[in-house]
Amino acid sequence: MADVCVGIDLGGTFIKCALLDRELAIEAELQSPTPADRGADGVIETMAGDTERLIRQAGLSRESIAGVGVGSPGPLDLDAGVVIGMPNIPGFENVPLRDRLAERLSLPTVLENDANAAALGEFLVGGGRDVNRMVLLTLGTGIGGGIVIDGRLARGAHGIGAELGHMIVEPGGERCGCGQRGCLERYASAAYLAQYARRLIEQHGRDSALAGVLDANGDITAKDVQAAR
Repeated sequence: MADVCVGIDLGGTFIKCALLDRELAIEAELQSPTPADRGADGVIETMAGDTERLIRQAGLSRESIAGVGVGSPGPLDLDAGVVIGMPNIPGFENVPLRDRLAERLSLPTVLENDANAAALGEFLVGGGRDVNRMVLLTLGTGIGGGIVIDGRLARGAHGIGAELGHMIVEPGGERCGCGQRGCLERYASAAYLAQYARRLIEQHGRDSALAGVLDANGDITAKDVQAAR
């Protein structure tokens, strides 16, 4: 009987893969940069390749893997296993991610909104273990949310009922990758924090420790901004 499953978190910056046992404890993990410039084909191949490498490094056979669970940004068609679109990964529209990955790996595969998957994980084995209802806010390249009510995910239409990052917090504000203006994600995500820091350096001079980081690396990340505080 298969005792291990694979979990994949598809993010706008990194793809993270992990092997989990029956108690949902992580046995091994790895991550790779998300090849957003290579479109859906490149992203799916990276997900599949990392999964195979993780299984191989753990000394396991494919037959020992119960299946693969993918947490993906949305919106999604969960019944069809299709990614309708991703604001932070261009060219990823109407992609049958579940079936393409299942075919590539020859393993049963399920697809879920990434923030919903994170909320369910926290509810089962994390900070939400002792409650019946909870809300999770995810902060990364984008901002997401997950809601658990009486032990069940509240998915909403297209699995994005808790897309807290796309609440309008600044009417008529800056345009978000989703097409709206003034979304929370456009002002508080890790990607925006780094972008805003670069903008301030360009507008107000280079008398900043971050200017040196920008000169040395050619870019600034949210971690750089945090470290400079």
